[in-house]
Amino acid sequence: MGDMRIGRTAPARSVRELVTAAVPGLAERMLITLIRGGWAATVGPELALRTDPLALEHGTLSVGAETSASLQELALRAPDIVDLLARRFGSAVSSIRPTLHRRRPASAPATVQRLRDVVLTSAETASVECLASAIADPVVAAAVRRVLVKDHLARRPQLAHPHNTEPLRSPVRTA
Repeated sequence: MGDMRIGRTAPARSVRELVTAAVPGLAERMLITLIRGGWAATVGPELALRTDPLALEHGTLSVGAETSASLQELALRAPDIVDLLARRFGSAVSSIRPTLHRRRPASAPATVQRLRDVVLTSAETASVECLASAIADPVVAAAVRRVLVKDHLARRPQLAHPHNTEPLRSPVRTA
């Protein structure tokens, strides 16, 4: 047998450390997700309803405020918020940059925005409109339309078989 020497081994590192070291900016994106999840507990429920952590870049947390009053409150409370964030998440956040930022309306989440680019056949559109027209409440009718569009898309054989490369074509766009 050959000479088997035991060399120095590298200290054990977590998968999180390895992945965040390999992907630039991932650590900050992971931290902003944690901050968003604990935002109400950090700043209080009232301020959390009117503000959102938006991004973390080089230790500066951009926080969007819906109104100028909320923007001013963020600016005044910034040192305290930084201290609270440091207690909860470490020293990664060194300052806060309050910005005026309007939230998307609750009736138009990102998934719904993408549905506007989806096309249905005229028969599918007629089916959706027939079922949704029976609902008097416009908000509920819009929600039902979105669900029915998703249902039609899920039932399409082209989507069920990803190797089928034929594009979907239709003259009708969903609203």
